[in-house]
Amino acid sequence: FSDKQIDGSGGDDIDRTGDLNVTEALNFGNTQYGKISGYKYEDPDGLAGTTTGRTGEDNWTIKLYLASQYNAVAGTFTGDPVATTVTGTGDWPDGYYEFTGLLPGNYVIVEEDKSGWFNVTPKVVVVEPLTSGEHDSSGNDFVNTEYGSISGTKFVDADGSANTAGDREAYTEPGGWTIYLFNVDPDSPGAVAFKTTTTDENGDYSFTALMPGTYWVVEESKSGWTNVTETEVSLGTQTSGFDVDDVDFANVEYGSISGTKFEDTNGD
Repeated sequence: FSDKQIDGSGGDDIDRTGDLNVTEALNFGNTQYGKISGYKYEDPDGLAGTTTGRTGEDNWTIKLYLASQYNAVAGTFTGDPVATTVTGTGDWPDGYYEFTGLLPGNYVIVEEDKSGWFNVTPKVVVVEPLTSGEHDSSGNDFVNTEYGSISGTKFVDADGSANTAGDREAYTEPGGWTIYLFNVDPDSPGAVAFKTTTTDENGDYSFTALMPGTYWVVEESKSGWTNVTETEVSLGTQTSGFDVDDVDFANVEYGSISGTKFEDTNGD
């Protein structure tokens, strides 16, 4: 320190030689950056109440916004996100994500919408207020389940034998063949088909956007035909992302033989 004090008044410096006595404290304030982290999971049965069997899901985009950017009533955001990351990046565990270098404040995190998936938990999480140096990792997980599908082909069997499948051709008649999907045992009292479809011009059919669950596929009984394969197929319990693509049915159409009996009057 100089032994003279500059008073900033433009006048002469005041000589304080021998009188220097600094008593005012010089304080500094700092804030430590914080972090928000969580996991993205795939749920096998699509139920929020059963967490068994969940696995981390990589390559899922997670965005971080300030709470002031979020309209909770409309469910919309204004402006660009504060940060964006992707689950399972680099050496992170499967499904893991994090945002670092965050100032204290209020934040909202949101997961991307992916086609073919549905939310088991909310897609938006309002994070507890972040304080200096805090690592918030509680309640920031996202859980989704992938829709499943069931498909197959309706065949016409030439010889009516289940043991000779090489003679089958797809059923291509106009109007198709009706196929029913049940999520309850079709043989139980009052059972009603969950979904119904018809085969296309190639004999194919499909049921898509299906939740995990237990399913049965049943073909219609059509007059003049008999089944070569079972008319009802039980698929058991299916989990997230199931794709059962070989539920085929084969039938054979009844034939007929006819003729006329004549009497020859002169035996000639």
